[in-house]
Amino acid sequence: MPSRFLALAAALAVLAACTPRHAAGPDPKIKPQPKPEPVAMSPVSYLRKLSFHIRGQTPERAEYAELTRAIEQNQVDQFFKEKTTHYLKSREHIDKMSFRIEELLHLRATPVPYHSPLLDLYKAEGPLAPTAFDEYIARNSLNELVRQVVAQNQSWDTLLTGKSYRAFPLAENINALHTGDFLFFSDAAGVPSQSQTEAPVVFAADDTRVAGILTTGRFFGRYVNTALNQNRKRAAAIFRTFLCDDMKAVVVDESGNQNEILDKVFPGPGGNSLIGGGQAKSSMPDPHGTDPACMKCHYKLDPMGKTFQESGMILAPLASPGALVYTRANGGKVNIPVAGVGQLAQAITEQPEYVNCQVGHFWRWYIGEDKPLTPVVAAELAAKFEEVKRQPNDFIAYLVSRPEFGFVASQESNAELVTAVKRVLKNCNGCHALEGVPSFTDWPIGGTESRHQKMLGFIRNSLALDGSSKPRWMPPKNSSWQPSPADLATLQRWFDMGAPNE
Repeated sequence: MPSRFLALAAALAVLAACTPRHAAGPDPKIKPQPKPEPVAMSPVSYLRKLSFHIRGQTPERAEYAELTRAIEQNQVDQFFKEKTTHYLKSREHIDKMSFRIEELLHLRATPVPYHSPLLDLYKAEGPLAPTAFDEYIARNSLNELVRQVVAQNQSWDTLLTGKSYRAFPLAENINALHTGDFLFFSDAAGVPSQSQTEAPVVFAADDTRVAGILTTGRFFGRYVNTALNQNRKRAAAIFRTFLCDDMKAVVVDESGNQNEILDKVFPGPGGNSLIGGGQAKSSMPDPHGTDPACMKCHYKLDPMGKTFQESGMILAPLASPGALVYTRANGGKVNIPVAGVGQLAQAITEQPEYVNCQVGHFWRWYIGEDKPLTPVVAAELAAKFEEVKRQPNDFIAYLVSRPEFGFVASQESNAELVTAVKRVLKNCNGCHALEGVPSFTDWPIGGTESRHQKMLGFIRNSLALDGSSKPRWMPPKNSSWQPSPADLATLQRWFDMGAPNE
């Protein structure tokens, strides 16, 4: 076994030895089952997993040959170090991280240069010209800032504190809904409002009107403000994304009678009977912002929401003061006055909850939700996050070197897993065979390794198993067969292992 995997095995053994036993002891009524020992991935499986998680696609055929030579020359560790660096500089990694931010912010996935693996597979066999959508690239300041941070390995904090943008005017094609960034095309930003070309926009480091992706047209467009909402929706999105406060509603009516809730949300003499009645809600008292139950959220939403008071689809000349207010897990109170959204963003990045929250995101993306993040490991990760100066690519390189990434917790053999996978994919053959698509269970799919790898990407994307925010679009809703959660879990486990064959 290469030294890399021996080191991972030793580290995992130490972690296992430090795990405390349950004080109550085993239940005598339950027959104890042997706990499967963690198994180190083979170098081939590790390469596949590395490529899938960083780039969202399988390795190139030549990379397998490179790995074979590295194994023969006992240079596996160096090979994976160089391969990780190469993947982290790829356009695919940059776009995938952009998708992940969109997922966190509950944004619709932005079209990027995308060529269907199915189209690529049959290009030589039929006149399938790419459509305008296949060639279309959506540009907006939010995604450009994300790509800039990842491509240049800047501090992750720049997503909140960045002052440098590239603004894109509305495209001539009105159907290009993801473009258009009028926010910075104003006298306040120094860009002529009549400009029809993309423009770099850089603000002073102490300009508190702007805060990275929080002051982009796409963020404002997703979290639209109203007189009733008073920027609480934007504040809730920030708490959820950057402080991992899920902001779940605290007013719960278990009886099924929603009148009390509606009376709180839509206050007034007639309660919820005024909904749609035409009376201006702005003239009514607002118990929704003062009721004790509601205030469990509003005491922190409202001060943050005030920092967006002057924000709109065109950059305002003045900032709005507010505060970062919340309660720590240990009961400690945080109340930091800020002069504007720029200071708010800076204050967030200085909180330990922010570091723990972002570390948790990276853990979920690269290790997985099925592997609990213990307090001890979380502390290790937070320390490493600070050590690498919060640079995302350096932190990712560290994560994929940890035992949790390089080991699988099950002794399920490749052959057993592949048998289960083929049992699921067999259901796809009924419809696709009629379209001339090769059998999904006759490997390599399409007869060659290159076609097989492209089809794996197609399967993964269409079943939404690629970690992006795209919805599952196969099989169609009118299909007689729909994959069960267990089916999808089997496929996800297979892809997480690098989609091994028998």
